[in-house]
Amino acid sequence: MAKILIIGCGDIGAELGKQLVTQGHRVSGWKRTSPTESSSFETCKVDVTQPECIKRQELDFDQVVYILAPDRGDISTYEAVFAIGVDYVLDAFSLRNSSASFIFVSSTRVYGQHKGEWLDEEAVTEPADERGKILLAAETKFLSFNERSTVVRFSGIYAVSYTHLRAHETRHD
Repeated sequence: MAKILIIGCGDIGAELGKQLVTQGHRVSGWKRTSPTESSSFETCKVDVTQPECIKRQELDFDQVVYILAPDRGDISTYEAVFAIGVDYVLDAFSLRNSSASFIFVSSTRVYGQHKGEWLDEEAVTEPADERGKILLAAETKFLSFNERSTVVRFSGIYAVSYTHLRAHETRHD
């Protein structure tokens, strides 16, 4: 079975890892924060905006899923996760001559259409805002890394994450 790294073990990444383990894959995960819960796979705290932190990690993987979500919606946070972090991760894998394939979880924000237009993978990508432009640039970086890389564009997952985060913060104030 495959050796898989999940970069971003929030709700979706953690569930993905759990499912992959049950299928017999060897899964590792990176989280922005220290793991607090027990998991069916090994997770560790890795800040993708710190290249020395990435370089200390094992990078011998067949598949990497980059499913980080920004913890805030400001431009600097998007740049940290989807520009700086992507560059550092891809640089580290490149330096080790890795042949890992990547799945980058992006967003339909890269399309920019907002008047009810039909969207599919053939729709023109013309982001309407800076966050969409940052995501589209990250997609290009992953797709350029090697021919086995894939981009998946989900709709609404980051908005759900922000809503969940705000609800979580409210309960603990």
